[in-house]
Amino acid sequence: MIFRLQLTMVSQGPCYRRLYTFHIKAYNCGMLKRKCKRKGCGKILWVYPSGIKRGQGKYCSLKCLHESNKKGKDIKCTYPPCKKIFHPRPNESKAGHSLYCSKECGIKDRKRKKTIFCLNCGDSLYPRIDRVEKGLGKFCSKTCFFEYRRDHGKRIWRVCLNPKCRKKFFIYPSDLLLNVKRGLFCSYACRGAYQTGKRNPAWLGGKSFEPYTPAFTNAIRNLIRARDNYTCQLCRTKRVKRAFSVHHIDYDKKNSSPTNLITLCLKCHIRTNVNRKYWAKYLKKKIKAIYQRAVRR
Repeated sequence: MIFRLQLTMVSQGPCYRRLYTFHIKAYNCGMLKRKCKRKGCGKILWVYPSGIKRGQGKYCSLKCLHESNKKGKDIKCTYPPCKKIFHPRPNESKAGHSLYCSKECGIKDRKRKKTIFCLNCGDSLYPRIDRVEKGLGKFCSKTCFFEYRRDHGKRIWRVCLNPKCRKKFFIYPSDLLLNVKRGLFCSYACRGAYQTGKRNPAWLGGKSFEPYTPAFTNAIRNLIRARDNYTCQLCRTKRVKRAFSVHHIDYDKKNSSPTNLITLCLKCHIRTNVNRKYWAKYLKKKIKAIYQRAVRR
């Protein structure tokens, strides 16, 4: 097996081209010779043994694959008055979806076997037999399902965890299957009011209420902003109206040295409150790069 590769190189100065040819020989690469399985093609293709294990290397192209899948075995329609012969795709016959030649035949056969009525509106519906066996196919639509559940479904009554509310509300058993923590609060507003301070999962012992050192004055903040050219060091946006905030890189309010301070906009300052270890490492590299540039100048 020999592969030939041609590369053309164009220089920036006077316009001339150089043509390089490379011959790459594949010795003992482990590829196996196969023929395309589609009738009338018979092209040779090379496949790795691992690909053959996965079921690959049967067709030379997607065209051949689609054309070979168009026709399958001859199957009779299972609806007795029809008995039409049709050719489903091989993947459809394996999955067991090739019982009827059309949707109409499938609906007629289900009508003949059994008719099910919607529990909410009473309309007749004809679900698949496998869905009936699983206990599904009781409603004609989602709206009917939700209406029936609202009127006839089981309700679990609970009391809101928020001490200021303590309102009674109900949930459905199906809601608990989606999330166990669901149904603790009557509304999102109550959940937000409850999860403040020590109850919040992101609580760090009240660090945000600690006072700054006397060294962290307005003068040093203005110096840091001027050093960073009044631009956010993460998103590179320039100040328009509001003054940008000065952030402590190691999150220690007592350390107010210029190497520990950096200018950030409000959005980026909020971003740095999550995943603090990552942002501390990243911003330290940024500060090093700023001082290295200043030394070069």
